[in-house]
Amino acid sequence: MTNWAHYLPTHADEEHLSAALTFALDIAKESGTSLVLAVNSKGSASFLEHLFSAPLLNKLRLPSAIPCEGVTVTLESTQTFDKYRTYGMVLAMHPSAKLLDLIASNEKTGDVIVIGDAGDIDSAWLQARGSRPLKPSQTTAD
Repeated sequence: MTNWAHYLPTHADEEHLSAALTFALDIAKESGTSLVLAVNSKGSASFLEHLFSAPLLNKLRLPSAIPCEGVTVTLESTQTFDKYRTYGMVLAMHPSAKLLDLIASNEKTGDVIVIGDAGDIDSAWLQARGSRPLKPSQTTAD
């Protein structure tokens, strides 16, 4: 069963996303699994530029994995997320309803953390999946 958690500040800025990435990497490392960054579109997710250097981000945008703090990290989008593939930890960043539905339709997905702007994500949808809210102290960003 997939465990869902979310952090929805009014505006999820680079500091929030960086803290969420660090938190997800820690959980993935602890559980010995990979981390999938799930975004709506690989090409237009400009917020990733604040999290990774240009060479690493270019590698991620290819169907390629990178090592990050001892965890294998890949990047998926609404166009590439496969509902039949096994994924470890998933960090959904500024996800659309379509991306969340794709992630939820995959029964082989590990734990999922959702981070985005509070006004852009349907909290009832998250509640229906039993998603638990993360507190700022858990992600280390306020």
